[in-house]
Amino acid sequence: WTEILPELHTQFLDKLKNFPDFICGDELEYLLAFNTGGIYNIVMKWIRDGMTKTPDEIYRIIKKISTGTLIA
Repeated sequence: WTEILPELHTQFLDKLKNFPDFICGDELEYLLAFNTGGIYNIVMKWIRDGMTKTPDEIYRIIKKISTGTLIA
């Protein structure tokens, strides 16, 4: 993920309309590192829990977290 996520960002996300262009350089690298760590830890927790949740359930959890709609 650490190597692939920046490449995906370069190939796809920069081409989206209204993609925030204020994050660049070092800040972008830290943001991508932060996101990579989060995804890695979610996958590891999923594995430790026996992968009882479906990939779609994990996707929905990650989506809620990334959009700020996960309510404690």
